[in-house]
Amino acid sequence: MKIQSLIFAICLILAAPAWADAESDLQKGWAAYALGNYETTVYWIRKAAEQGHVEAQLHLGWHYVSGEGVPQNDKEAVKWVRKAAEQGLAEAQLVLGLAYTEGEGVPQNDKEAVKWVRKAAEQGLAEAQLVLGLAYTEGEGVPQNDKEAVKWVRKAAEQGLAEAQLVLGRFYAEGENVPKHDQKAYMWFLLAKANEGLGFLELESNIVKGEVNKLESRLSRAEIAAAQEEAAQIQAQIENRK
Repeated sequence: MKIQSLIFAICLILAAPAWADAESDLQKGWAAYALGNYETTVYWIRKAAEQGHVEAQLHLGWHYVSGEGVPQNDKEAVKWVRKAAEQGLAEAQLVLGLAYTEGEGVPQNDKEAVKWVRKAAEQGLAEAQLVLGLAYTEGEGVPQNDKEAVKWVRKAAEQGLAEAQLVLGRFYAEGENVPKHDQKAYMWFLLAKANEGLGFLELESNIVKGEVNKLESRLSRAEIAAAQEEAAQIQAQIENRK
């Protein structure tokens, strides 16, 4: 996934920040953005970012990626994202890690990528946990490790991230990183189907439906019922955390 699309998605879901003056500047920026005045947007977001407002720093990084209101500049984007990441913003840490993965605005470096992704994952950011799990699956930036791969993907899946539930289902369906287990695969595919949202691609949705149908033809009624019951229990836990 390109840094531009991910940083944009993350910017849309960030929680309201705590700095009063910087928050006021950021809100002025959003008002300008709604009117399509991107240069004014950047003016106000920069004011907030320069006050140390981490969400504003991440937003400003996105403007340098997209070229809205400023000339497109990956290095400048990374500079502002790094400021937010160094202050501990998990979303910025993930974006910075992905920048190192792609070599966008910084030299490509898998080890540096994993360092920043891990920081975000350890803060509980589900998307980062999935990325870290996949790094362990492929051995990119870390030694390949099946247990670590499953551990981190499972953490993301148990938070309700449909993409992670899909990956975990495929692990069990294909016997990758874990022993092959059709019932567990079916259970995780059911959860992925229940939790797919706006970020879930049509291709991913079709994969889940196909896997569910395929496994239903192989499993017994008792196995299907047991998987459905376990999926319902996990889904209830996910809903209770929200």
